[in-house]
Amino acid sequence: MTKDKDFYIAIERGEVSFNTKHGAEIYRRSLSILLECVIHELYPKASLHVGQTLMNGYFYEINGGERLTDSFIDKVTARMRKIISADEKFKKIRMKKARALRLCRKYGRDDKYKAVRYLPDAEIEIVFLRGYFDFMLAETVLSAGSLRTFRLIKYNHGFILQFPARGDIEKLPAGKDRQRKLYKVYMETKEWNRILGIQNAGDLNCAIADGSSRTLINVQEAFHERKIVEIANMIKNSFPRKRLICVAGPSSSGKTTFIKRLGVQLRADGLRSTEISLDNYFHSREKTPRTKDGDYDFESVRALDLKFLRHQMGELLDGKEIGLQEYDFKQGRRKSTGC
Repeated sequence: MTKDKDFYIAIERGEVSFNTKHGAEIYRRSLSILLECVIHELYPKASLHVGQTLMNGYFYEINGGERLTDSFIDKVTARMRKIISADEKFKKIRMKKARALRLCRKYGRDDKYKAVRYLPDAEIEIVFLRGYFDFMLAETVLSAGSLRTFRLIKYNHGFILQFPARGDIEKLPAGKDRQRKLYKVYMETKEWNRILGIQNAGDLNCAIADGSSRTLINVQEAFHERKIVEIANMIKNSFPRKRLICVAGPSSSGKTTFIKRLGVQLRADGLRSTEISLDNYFHSREKTPRTKDGDYDFESVRALDLKFLRHQMGELLDGKEIGLQEYDFKQGRRKSTGC
């Protein structure tokens, strides 16, 4: 349904706008179930594995001897379009956990079995689309008719299910940026998972249940330390031609911890580094932009004093000393640290 150029998705509790985070998540989740349903119908012996987010979509791999040709993409797309045109229903039922587990065993859904086995719920909600089922751990659309915008594209040894961008249900990403570096990192992560024997949440549940979680953590830490050493060596080999290292990531993603660990490895390579936080380049409170709700928007790039940041970074790269400042969040302004 369209209202004032917005697109609303019908769910059990009414409607939700596609332009909201919740609405976009429902759209993606439902379209993913539709894709899995079609693969199940067309290639019943194949095994579909969903990977990370890539190019505003999900990266998939398929096992079972199916060749990822243009014909494969066209065939799957056509069947998805047919189900959407027929406005097939997403049917939800609740059943006892034991019955749900038997259903998984019956249809060879070992990944789903592992995922649900350790859930504390006595009952499980399951969503059915035609002859395919999945566990409904979150909401889906009521019917396939609203899933009108998507694209399947071949990508390396797999394919990507692309979703429309929030804000415009009719618009798909241009696809020019193939995000090859991000894909390379994902493949490295997949190799780590293979070594650990953890391919999905169900595998992790089993590892925790059998008491091997501490070993998993230690091996994962070893992987990270090895990677940090590799990064430190790259920096050393490019020094002094490259002297400014930028570390980006969302809030609470471990940037500070990573920088400190990287600093230790750089010190072991004979390089001294200084940590400079972008938090200390925020504008004074009166110049800080606000969100639609009226809160201070520290996630916006406009919250940073970019002119001052460029000036100080330029001074450093010219070999000059700078006076570091510290942002006082209580007072809402920067103050000198004396360094």
